[in-house]
Amino acid sequence: IATARDLEKDSEFKALDVEKVKLDVTRVDAISELGESLKNRAVDILINNSGVLIRDTFNDAEVSNFVDSFRVNSLGPLLVSRALMPSLQQSKEKPIKIVNITSRMGSIADNSSGGRYSYRASKSALNSISKSMALDLKDQGISVAILHPGFVQTGMTGNRGDVDADSSVKSMVENVIDKMDMENTGTFWHKDGYVLPW
Repeated sequence: IATARDLEKDSEFKALDVEKVKLDVTRVDAISELGESLKNRAVDILINNSGVLIRDTFNDAEVSNFVDSFRVNSLGPLLVSRALMPSLQQSKEKPIKIVNITSRMGSIADNSSGGRYSYRASKSALNSISKSMALDLKDQGISVAILHPGFVQTGMTGNRGDVDADSSVKSMVENVIDKMDMENTGTFWHKDGYVLPW
């Protein structure tokens, strides 16, 4: 199952041979409706990949930038994960997996260039939320990965990244997602399989 705000906008998304569901993660009612529609189906792996990037600076960062960024980048993964808990709990997989796609720009220790205030803050918040999720859901057999996909060639980056989406996904699956377990839950990963600093 794949979700998107607009099911018709992206030609690559439209071409996916999967069940597609419209979802705007800024709408709590839409998230609740998704959870309700899937409550009788098992979900083995949940990948929270919604994201918004506002290129704000010290001089032009506005409250609205932070509100928009936090609603999508930080709260979206939390609320979607919570809404889908009944489906995750039906999974027979061990472990059940939640993957929150973050960014190394959410690392405080790794910030060497400044800028992107609302994006950095929202991804730092997602990292913190994800770590708490890992601790709170461990007893239920759910492993949580906090995963940086690399600088990916997407609409968000103006297709200026250094890796295409297919290669990024392949790396994430092989180096991190397939290796998730209860021992490494709550780890902040790079797609290439190494741990990033908080």
